[in-house]
Amino acid sequence: MSSEETVAKIKKLATLIRYYILVSTTGAGSGHPTSSLSATELMAGLLFGEIFRFDVDHPEHPNNDRLIFSKGHASPLFSPAPSTRFGWLSIPMPTSNLMNS
Repeated sequence: MSSEETVAKIKKLATLIRYYILVSTTGAGSGHPTSSLSATELMAGLLFGEIFRFDVDHPEHPNNDRLIFSKGHASPLFSPAPSTRFGWLSIPMPTSNLMNS
């Protein structure tokens, strides 16, 4: 995949992650969506830019990267970003044409 294609993919995934952040914080009636939204590109680039190495089938493997993210008010970001990357997502997909915009 070319770098342009990778950037385009990361931008689309960041948009999807933003959607999940807004759905979860709105549904909960609480949270800090703006703190999460401001870190979306960082997490999308890290998780989807083939930088972060993590084997989902072997989470205890010593060669897995570890992530320490101390931006506590961005906790609504912690579920959709890794969930999208590793297939753990339980939030329904958007019905709009979000990924093609």
